[in-house]
Amino acid sequence: MGRITGKKIDRTFRLFPSFYTDFRKNITIGKDVFINSGCHFQDQGGIQIGDGVLIGHNVVLAMFRL
Repeated sequence: MGRITGKKIDRTFRLFPSFYTDFRKNITIGKDVFINSGCHFQDQGGIQIGDGVLIGHNVVLAMFRL
């Protein structure tokens, strides 16, 4: 995930593939984050995930700049 976002990701981060993102570089992830399979992040406007967040499977996060 660090290679995808270009940012350092805490070692407590967990992700079950598959995972999709539009832009990649506008995602910030905190500590103890879990992302389940099939998630789509549409991150043109930026997505910030705080510490301790759990994201279920097939969730779509859509953030756009106008």
